[in-house]
Amino acid sequence: MITNKDIYFASYALELAHRDTDKTAPNPNVGAVLVKNDIIVGHGNHKMYGGRHAEINALDMAGDNAFGATCYVTLEPCGHHGRTPPCADALVKANIYRVVYISDDPNPLVCGKGLEIMRKRGILIEKCATLEHLEHELNKAWRHYIVHRTPYVTLKMGISINEATVNPKTQWITSEEARADVQKLRGEHDAILTTADTVIADNPELTYRLNTRGKQPIRIVLDAKLRTTPDAKIYNIPFGQTILATKEGRDVSGFKRENVITYFDKSAGEHIDVKGLLSYLAEELSVTSLLIEAGHHFANTILDAELINELCLYTSPMIINEGESSKMLLDNIFTSQLICDVKTEFIGDNLKVTGKLMETSKNLVLSDRSKSVS
Repeated sequence: MITNKDIYFASYALELAHRDTDKTAPNPNVGAVLVKNDIIVGHGNHKMYGGRHAEINALDMAGDNAFGATCYVTLEPCGHHGRTPPCADALVKANIYRVVYISDDPNPLVCGKGLEIMRKRGILIEKCATLEHLEHELNKAWRHYIVHRTPYVTLKMGISINEATVNPKTQWITSEEARADVQKLRGEHDAILTTADTVIADNPELTYRLNTRGKQPIRIVLDAKLRTTPDAKIYNIPFGQTILATKEGRDVSGFKRENVITYFDKSAGEHIDVKGLLSYLAEELSVTSLLIEAGHHFANTILDAELINELCLYTSPMIINEGESSKMLLDNIFTSQLICDVKTEFIGDNLKVTGKLMETSKNLVLSDRSKSVS
């Protein structure tokens, strides 16, 4: 039976799982705690992709004290050989008495196998389901990637209080504090996608620029007609990778750089098949999370195509009487009543609103109804 004491130690394992989140993809974030006689004798987290798992790091710290201990772990211990040996075997070898885990592994090739190995060797197994929703939120992108083999897609938009998305007098609509928060958002994603329209209008770099922990995302430009130019900033950044997505047959010789990859779309029609691009990003580049930073026309298109998992809106208190309006975007979102898990907070004087798209969550395997967009 799970007790309050179990929840306390499992919560600490979850706290550990939040460390090094910028280094683990495409693996999940996992934390583990070893407790013996109500004393923590070992703890650890999964620090980087390809590195040792959380349970192994905790066992190394505990040493002989692992004998007879309880292992609290956020994700069920693996029972298969991957880049590292099975954690279930290591826990059995260390003579762990009991394992309390928070969540099951969504991969059908993995789920339950490690638990069965440990049960057969006499280890008591219990699930701390009370904290499961927190683990799911932490690893939402990884879980989506594992099950559906596409990235978890977040749409970010900045709008004024009167629904404008373009400020003709300056590049910015949102505040400096909100733009710093967007940097954090970038650092949490494996890749950022934008369109030719945005590159032509704003000439962005789409890099992560904070001096704190965060990943440098892959940059992706949708440019079916090859309207951007090779001298755009996004193609000339000396670090990371930029993907130029264009139609097959376009002459990309002027874009050849060491860190620029060309993705040729072979689908019929004049637009890029984003569904196919998402599959490519997941299968070939192991991209688990994708942030979209583009204009409201593109946002409306991919919302209609049900390619968005999560929405992030930054609303500025300024009034812009010129420029393009996002009214259609907001009508698309809020009249459809498809948003759940809505959260709001003030970032400086800007209101940040996040929410998950329910319709997308019901149709995560992208259907033939998904439109091609560019």
